[in-house]
Amino acid sequence: MARLYALLVGVDRYQTVKPDLSGCANDVELAANLLRERIDAAELDLKQLCNEQATRTAVIDAFRSHLGQAGPQDTALFWFSGHGSTAPLPAEIWSTEESGECQTTVLHDSRTGTVPDLYDKELALLADEVVAGGALMLSILDSCHSRSGMRGEDDLPPRLAPALKDPPAPDDLLPGLLRAASTPGHRPGRHITLAACQEHEVANETHPPGTGVHGAFSHAIGQALSRVGPTATYRDVWSHAHALVGARFRGQSPSLEVSTEDLADREFLGGTLRRPAADVTMRHHRGAWEVNVGTLHGLVCVPGEETTLAVYGVRPIRQVRVVRPGDLRSLVEPIGWEPEVETQYRMILTEVPFPPVTVALDVDPDLGERISTAVHTAGPGGRPSPHIRIADDQDTGHTGKLLRVHRPEPGDLLITSADRVPLTGPLTTDTAGVTRTVDHLEHIARWLQIRTLNNPRSALDDRISLEIVPARPGERTLPADREALPSGRVELHYLNTGSGWTPPSVFVRIHNTGPNRLYCVLLDLTDQFRMDPDLFDGAFVRSEWAAVAGRGGPITMSLPPDRPIVPGSHVTDWFLLLASEEEFSSESFYLPRLGEAPRSVRSAGTGLRGVLGRLGLLAARRDGSMNLDAITDWTAKIVEVRTSVPEANRS
Repeated sequence: MARLYALLVGVDRYQTVKPDLSGCANDVELAANLLRERIDAAELDLKQLCNEQATRTAVIDAFRSHLGQAGPQDTALFWFSGHGSTAPLPAEIWSTEESGECQTTVLHDSRTGTVPDLYDKELALLADEVVAGGALMLSILDSCHSRSGMRGEDDLPPRLAPALKDPPAPDDLLPGLLRAASTPGHRPGRHITLAACQEHEVANETHPPGTGVHGAFSHAIGQALSRVGPTATYRDVWSHAHALVGARFRGQSPSLEVSTEDLADREFLGGTLRRPAADVTMRHHRGAWEVNVGTLHGLVCVPGEETTLAVYGVRPIRQVRVVRPGDLRSLVEPIGWEPEVETQYRMILTEVPFPPVTVALDVDPDLGERISTAVHTAGPGGRPSPHIRIADDQDTGHTGKLLRVHRPEPGDLLITSADRVPLTGPLTTDTAGVTRTVDHLEHIARWLQIRTLNNPRSALDDRISLEIVPARPGERTLPADREALPSGRVELHYLNTGSGWTPPSVFVRIHNTGPNRLYCVLLDLTDQFRMDPDLFDGAFVRSEWAAVAGRGGPITMSLPPDRPIVPGSHVTDWFLLLASEEEFSSESFYLPRLGEAPRSVRSAGTGLRGVLGRLGLLAARRDGSMNLDAITDWTAKIVEVRTSVPEANRS
């Protein structure tokens, strides 16, 4: 029987390193709860070390005594949440890194006396010891500089400790390190690393609505693990987490590293995950009603905003509201009806809060007052904008979605992501520029709301898939037997023909493997904040059938006209598939490019229907007046496609 040996380490409090963090022990508890829920007790051996427990000696000992038990059929998991850093190498092995520095993991007693950080090369040595017994080793690292190193917001510092200037004495590091580190090209065998960010980036902490502080990457991994089935691969989990982190933090890009390429497509944790529940269910438990979904499954709960579910397929509609969200389960209360205590009900998410996206202003007081006034009068009839709100003194910087406006140079405004990556070009500070800034903020907020649309535990998740299939030059139709690219994030490249660059083309296939027809709409969301349903604007896909978007032909994945076709240029598209048991309109799921005139959305009484139609109206106009006739299931699937012009050393 395959087993999972898991070592979970979280450090918020340090003896000497500052600043302290807030979400690392929460990450460990979240991971432990998820593993216990998804893996049979007989197949799970779990060890947790937090704060004062997580000393250098204790972590090294646990690697050897706990993870070292893993055998040929087993998986060893090392999960670390805490500070990462860099430090110089001892003189004996300084040449093994181009910069002479290593990425490090900072533990509770690091940098006290002669106790060094845990170097990435030491972690590689420990991983070697584990895989020597035949096990597969997985490292999940939520710390800054975590790539090859095997975490912000205003009030939440990134998980980055100050770099060290002096190397440790060789005797303070693991015996055997000098010999192993000096082996050219050394990498542990059968080792997979999921890291929070690239080596030049920082890993952020965040406070999702309805939960405590977490690492953005840890929470995203938790969301992925709460949803995927036993056949999901390491690439699937990484891709899911990458999309969730990237939706908020543009400067944090989680990485997947493998010692051999085939490992990325192995079953996650050796297939030990139990199949997740296929439905959302409500039961009476310990004197209250609860549903088997929480924030980790994507349930969005915001104070002052209602999240509702309804009994599947029942007339009249019987709804419940979420009153206390949890990570894995949530308490609910019926709205105007009394459920039978002995009955378990199948539920469908019918309303999620689309609260205004919070905007933080980093400008002078006069300009801030002008922007605030424009936001407070940007809505219909001069009312406040329904899409954005200005952060106030009561905000802690922990909002689930956040945009920033700041003034890097006199006369200019920039809109950025939560981690200060620019999303727009410079905007003027005169009246027209402020109006344009507010228009851009509203536009991006609407895009973000749809980009993250999700229905936790839909029974349709396993019945509909979105597949990207490569198209060959000159090909006009998709061969029936053509295999799709591996699931997860897709990387496409321009081809250098010698006389110029040719963009790649793909087929986008919508595959219904279920027993009933499903109504589907495919949205193309671009990094210019455009959202367009024209590739597949609504049709039923019959049972056990595959439809091809773009009227059956190939889709050219080219850079936008204003982006030069030069090595290093790139564009990102997110294909979002919406599927439902009933027909709905794609009308409300349209946005032009940023700065272009919008297309009008027709009223709720002229063809917009169904749960998805209503959610589209809520996101686009905050119009929830459309009545629901019956409650049917729906799902959303997203695939990220990055198209780039290769650097000069690529053909």
